[in-house]
Amino acid sequence: DYSFPSGHTAVSFAAAYVLGESYPKFKLPVYLLASLIAFSRLVLFVHYPTDVLGGLVIGVMCGYVSVHCLKMKVKS
Repeated sequence: DYSFPSGHTAVSFAAAYVLGESYPKFKLPVYLLASLIAFSRLVLFVHYPTDVLGGLVIGVMCGYVSVHCLKMKVKS
């Protein structure tokens, strides 16, 4: 069944954000992989484009929050 947001897309972009911030030289490959995962959800007709876009936004937001929470924890 279709669902909003795409969980696969959200998790892959959250992981890409965290890994890209932790290992800057791998930023392009991890975002490329996350993009391919998101695209696969469309090609396989398991999500609408808005589901994938929602997953992308939520995933990046979760990755951002995770990275910045870890930075605050390391400083204290």
